[in-house]
Amino acid sequence: MNIHKQSTIGVIGAAGQTGVAVLKSLLSKGVQVRAVIRHESQKEKLPENIETIVANNSDWNALACAIEGLESVYYIPPVFSKQEVAFGKNVIAVTQKHKVRLVYHSVMHSNTPTMPHHWNKYQVEQLIKKSTIDKWTIVQPAMYSQTPLSFLNADKTRIIAGFDMNKTFTPIDLVDLGEAVANILISDRHHQKVYELAGNEKLTLSKMIEIIRQTTGKDIKPVRLPSLIVAIGAAVKLRTQAVLMIKTMFDHYNKNGFTGESKDLIGLIEREPTSFRQTVERELALYCIQ
Repeated sequence: MNIHKQSTIGVIGAAGQTGVAVLKSLLSKGVQVRAVIRHESQKEKLPENIETIVANNSDWNALACAIEGLESVYYIPPVFSKQEVAFGKNVIAVTQKHKVRLVYHSVMHSNTPTMPHHWNKYQVEQLIKKSTIDKWTIVQPAMYSQTPLSFLNADKTRIIAGFDMNKTFTPIDLVDLGEAVANILISDRHHQKVYELAGNEKLTLSKMIEIIRQTTGKDIKPVRLPSLIVAIGAAVKLRTQAVLMIKTMFDHYNKNGFTGESKDLIGLIEREPTSFRQTVERELALYCIQ
């Protein structure tokens, strides 16, 4: 059974790549949306002509106003935030009080203490499960297929990584993620469920680089550097001080890779996941690597 499309669905953390993907998918399904962002300047990142409210995750009253009248909300926490658990408590509290359905954007293998940003999400997951919210869903995405493209250096001749490039990943395309989440949000069949969302290809970063090289026709070289060096660069790019969080993620990838199962994703989008090659072909213009 689908939720009535006249009901408004909110996205907290709407201005990032994940939020925009979810908004676009909801809009394509004719759903009314409300984008909750942290700064007024983030409006320029959003699709045009949608309702927008500015609210900081640390401001309980602002969050309460932002979700007033919503049917459901999708909460995407800030990337690598040391305040993630505190922010999560605020979102849980306001959705609980206003009886708004909560869908939480976590991460695959959240129960991994050696990766603090995963462990923070796991703690929020447990708080949701212990809350009095009846209607909640947790999604746990794998690494995005777009992520290796972000490893490209400025002149688009090298992909720099801080881990073993022969470890295996099961990347998920952001468009597939947006569609899966939108389908969860417009249906009432997903309450109190946890979904692991991964693609169905097992790829090493070396293989992904080869696909990018074939697709672009560029001689893109793989370069491995110490995890700390790459983490510092990533932190600067992401405008975060969480260098050690990023380093521990790379160190985990170096030992374990990052793989999951695709059955939940396939069940939610009712088709085969987008291949990594298809993602690269679509993203060429966005990343200016033609």
